[in-house]
Amino acid sequence: MINNQQQIKHEELQQAMKNLDSVIQSWNYDMTKREKEFQELKEVSTKYQFGEGEIIKLNIGGKKFNVMKETLSQKIIRIDYDSEEDGEDEEKKYYPPHLFSALVSGMHNLTKDESDYIFIDR
Repeated sequence: MINNQQQIKHEELQQAMKNLDSVIQSWNYDMTKREKEFQELKEVSTKYQFGEGEIIKLNIGGKKFNVMKETLSQKIIRIDYDSEEDGEDEEKKYYPPHLFSALVSGMHNLTKDESDYIFIDR
């Protein structure tokens, strides 16, 4: 026979299990939502990936250019860089990443014109 104290412990345990189940369901919902968002981001990021040596077509304000990915993504050494003064500090040696390196990174949604050129409005 279950005494009163055991009954109370049993009810507390059942309530704790219900609370835990609620937390697990909420966590599962959040994880499912995050997984869906991740898959959407992954799809967008792979949609605009460019391979090494690939020629990228740009339409900048109506003027069309064909340029290799490496040209757009290369680091640009600062004009005022002095190796003796600045050392080998990468932040001091190169300009920060620019629009074109971001464009070919594959992490941005790109607008293309009717000829499949990446459109940049100037």
